Amino acid sequence: MRKEDTTVTQSSAARRLTTTILSGALAALALAGCNKSQTAPPAAANTATAAAAPTDVPAPADALPLTDTSSAPLTTAPPATALPTAPPVRVAYLRDPNQGYAYLDKATAMRNAFGDAPPDYTYDYQGVHPWVWRSSDRATQLVEPLADGNRSYYFQPGAALPYLISDGSYSYGYDDGALVIVYDGHGRPLPSAQMAGRADLAARYLQRAQDIYMASLRAQHMAVVREHWLARRAAWEEQEALWERQQEQDAAWRAYHQQYAQDQDARWAAERYQREAEASRVAAAMNDQAAAQMAWQAALAARNRAPPGPMPGGQAFNGPPPAPRPPPPAPINPPVNPPAYGRPPAPIGPSPQQQAAANAQAAANANDQARRQAMMAAQVQAQAAARQQAAAQTQARQHALAEQIAREQAQAQTKAQQQAAARQIAQQQAQQRALAVQAQRQKLVADQAQAAAQARAQAKAAAQAASHTHAQNPAAAPSPAKAATQAQAHAQAKEQAHVPVTPAAEAAAKAKADALKKKREADAKTAAPPQ
Repeated sequence: MRKEDTTVTQSSAARRLTTTILSGALAALALAGCNKSQTAPPAAANTATAAAAPTDVPAPADALPLTDTSSAPLTTAPPATALPTAPPVRVAYLRDPNQGYAYLDKATAMRNAFGDAPPDYTYDYQGVHPWVWRSSDRATQLVEPLADGNRSYYFQPGAALPYLISDGSYSYGYDDGALVIVYDGHGRPLPSAQMAGRADLAARYLQRAQDIYMASLRAQHMAVVREHWLARRAAWEEQEALWERQQEQDAAWRAYHQQYAQDQDARWAAERYQREAEASRVAAAMNDQAAAQMAWQAALAARNRAPPGPMPGGQAFNGPPPAPRPPPPAPINPPVNPPAYGRPPAPIGPSPQQQAAANAQAAANANDQARRQAMMAAQVQAQAAARQQAAAQTQARQHALAEQIAREQAQAQTKAQQQAAARQIAQQQAQQRALAVQAQRQKLVADQAQAAAQARAQAKAAAQAASHTHAQNPAAAPSPAKAATQAQAHAQAKEQAHVPVTPAAEAAAKAKADALKKKREADAKTAAPPQ
């Protein structure tokens, strides 16, 4: 065991032992104040059949031994803001303001009853492993780890709705599912005007409490890892110490606690006796003898404050020894067999009327409890049905959204394919047009070349014919140069007939024609015979 773990265990055990002794002293003072005619009882041995050691006290019914099997780190529960939204919680207000500390004080008494004993077991709930303490009458305390502490839930015996939920920063008090009070981190009640601002988180916590409570009954029970318990116990006990300090400092809470302390101590004494004995055995197994001894002393102190009745393990316990009655005055003629003073008086049974009234009250309480349980079961079923309906609607919306997305993706894909095909066709058409233009250009060039060749051949033939005619009859035939020029002009005109006419080409042709005209005139003057 680590040194810091030992220190926490010893300080916690010492605090619990001190609380037990002080509570017993207050109860004794209250009893003495109610019976001032009796003298103070002398020190006497308890009349119960006391257990000689912690090992003689049976373990709690649901408790599994701590395990040293290595495991992964604890998975923390989601914070309040990350919990799913829940149906709105009904907000009510206490009719009696003096009961403002009832919920927190009751939860504190339950925590003290479980003492330093480790959790009974854990279980898997959506990857989180809450801790469970369950008393002999089925009152339940659930604790799940948070990133910055713990969140605890407190349930009455057999109830699926909690009466208090605490996350270290705030505590929420419920009455049959209605939010009736909110405490701050120090245990001070918030003003009623501020309760509505925390109703949403209170509703989420309430839904979470019901879910993990039902899972604690149905899921497989698993042993708590010792390392996890030792690592997180300090934060768990620090919250308890904070509540106790606030109780000492708050006069209203202190007055309420003192008013009901005797009833709470009697209510939880047998449970605490068994739990502190369990804590003593656990500490002894970890070689922490000081903590083991202090836990055992707290167990003995709780046993001595228990009301008459059976104790864990079948031990007959009759409660603290009664105060002896003062001896009567000495009689004139003492009897032969004087009565044994100091024995408890014979119990006086109730009258028939009282018994009938008690039976009627018990039947009414049973009917009321059955009605509450039926209402709670109906509420749980209705909320479960609402969650299933909401889940079905969410699933339907998600399915419809997925189908819509698939349709849009298919349409987009089809459109993209059509656009790609259109682009491909356009590219093919553009290529075909380019090839046609290129073929036309090639044919035009070939035609122009052929025409030019024919024109040149014709010009050459014309020039040769003119030369031959001029040689035979110079005066009648044109000169060879003129015939060549005419043939060349005819060839150029024929060549130009195959070329598209543009303004620039037309101007060039005109200039060329003018030049040829001037050249012909010059040649004519040159070829004319002298006068």
